[in-house]
Order: sequence, then C-alpha cells, then structure tokens
Amino acid sequence: MKHYLNCSTGLLLGIVLILGSGAEARSELGPLHTANRFPLHMMVLTPRPIPAELPGQGVLEVTLALEYSSIFFDHRNARWDFLLDMEILIAELSVRYGLTEKVAILMDAPMISMGGGFMDGFLQNYHNGLGVSNYGRESRPADVFAYRATKDGAMWVRGKADTFRPGDLRLSAQVELPSMQWGDQSVHVAALVALKVPTGDAGSGLGSGQYDAGLYVPMQWGDAPWTFYLMPGAAWINNPDTLGASISARNSFGLFAGAAYRSSSRWRWLAQANYYSSPFERSGLDELDAGALELSFGLQRTLNRALSVEFAFCEDLTRPVPDFTVRFGMTWRFGIGRAWAKEETS
Repeated sequence: MKHYLNCSTGLLLGIVLILGSGAEARSELGPLHTANRFPLHMMVLTPRPIPAELPGQGVLEVTLALEYSSIFFDHRNARWDFLLDMEILIAELSVRYGLTEKVAILMDAPMISMGGGFMDGFLQNYHNGLGVSNYGRESRPADVFAYRATKDGAMWVRGKADTFRPGDLRLSAQVELPSMQWGDQSVHVAALVALKVPTGDAGSGLGSGQYDAGLYVPMQWGDAPWTFYLMPGAAWINNPDTLGASISARNSFGLFAGAAYRSSSRWRWLAQANYYSSPFERSGLDELDAGALELSFGLQRTLNRALSVEFAFCEDLTRPVPDFTVRFGMTWRFGIGRAWAKEETS
C-alpha cells in the first residue's frame, strides 16, 4: 500500500506540474482549507471552510496536502471510557471543478496513518515551559499508541497503528447565490451541499460506516487588503456502525469565521475559528459534549501563475480537537486563462 501510494502521488504530482504550467492563478485563494482531525469526529461530516466565489466554468483546482496532528484524550465516567493517545499523518487529495459559472463540484479524499508518534517528550517540555496543563500525557508511556472507546462495557471503536488507509470520502456541490449588499460592501454568497461517503473502516475509527449530509452557506466580502469569511451550516449525522456498543448520533450545527490580510500580490495572512456542536449523544463528559472549537493561523503564497501553497497551524480551544495540527498544501489551477478570456469577450 505504501509503495502504491508513493507511486500514485508521484505520478499525480508530475501530471499536475506539467498541465499546470500554462494556467493562470486566481486572485482569491479563499480561507485556510483546514478541518478538525479529532479521530472520533473524523468519522462523521464536519464543517470545512471554502471560498464563496466559484472557480469559473471549466476551471479545475487540485490540492495535495499533508497534515500532522497530536491527540491525547483520556476521559471516562460510569458509562463511557475514552482513551485516544496518538499522532496522525493525513495525505489528502482535494478537487474543485467549475461545471458552469454558477455550479461547482468538490471532492476531499483522505489517506490516514495513525501511530504512537515521537512528540510526547517535546510537548511535555513545551507545556511545562508555558506553565500549562499537559492534559495528563505524563500518566502514560511516551509515544505509545492507544485508540479505544467503549459505552456500557461494549466496544465502539478500536483503532490500529498502521500505514496509510482510506478515510471517508467527502463529495460536495456548490451553487452561487445572489450577492447581498451590506452597507457599501457586496457580499458573495453560495450554498454548499455535502455528502460523506463511508469508504473508511468503521471498526478501526477511519469512518462511521454510514452516509452523512450537510448544508452550508459560505459568504465572503471585503476590500483589499482585507477579506472576511463566514459560513454557518448544519449536518445530519447517522448513527455510526460500532464493534458492539449502541451509539446514537445528533445533528450538528456550526459556524466558521475568518479573516485574511493581503500584504502583497503574493502573500496572504489568515486567522480563523471553526465551531460545531457535538455530533454524538450526550455522554455526561463536558470534554466531549461541549462541541469542538478550533483556532487556525496560516499563510498563503502564490508561487507562479499556476501554483500556490498554504501553511496552517491549528490549536484546540475545546477538548475534542487535536492539541495541534500542522498543514501544508499545494494547489494547482487549470483552465483559468480560458475562463478569463471568456469573461472578457462576453
């Protein structure tokens, strides 16, 4: 599998670099394309920010990204027992294609590798230096993998330390809506319908074994150098498959907000926050029931007319979020020169 993944990724990179050499870059790169990588929440549909502006008819955007997360979640009560101690590496392919000027389709396909990692010692020294909690990591052996969740003594999920395996696929359709006026600002608005497809193994925590659906409304506005983003939304979550436990899901509601500052024609600096309510039944553990709130900071750099890169650092503000996630992504755009030429002649 690892050899196949390396060969496939190398081939895709080569094709994209060749095809992308003649494309032209868009000026609007959108918000950071981050997502909550908390393992229990990765199994279901959660909100993921996108730009409200569509790419344009015939325009293809391809993003290859690597994300690395550290997770420690050790909580229990009379009915529930959670132990998640791991580091996760995710390689993800994301695609957005403009079917028309007002309709686009999207896909996010992650490959997930879970393991014990190597950062427990560094994180303990880092937290000690800041004088903040280490979340109880010191109670377990350093860099030893654990992923299990039970309810009433029955197993929900038991994860495996393994090389890359597929997670659940996310398919979406985006439709441009009429823009709104807010004072002297024109607000771009779109509707995003998302479907999570159960392609990951539910028993080892790579998926829920069920389809989920969501509706989100991305919005953006602003004058250079500032752009502001907002995206309310809701997800309809199905009860996950388990290894024996009876787990009920809840519909989840969320709100994303962010801002970007363009310091030059090539550099953008971003900050954003993403919140959604818990997608699972109440456990009686505030650490899980309070919902997920993640804060992200990052930058985007336009390298040439075809290629841009993105770096993001994400930090937890509530417990069902990784202690941190680091993301690096590269985006290629094809066919944009043709789209602009069509606009100029229309």
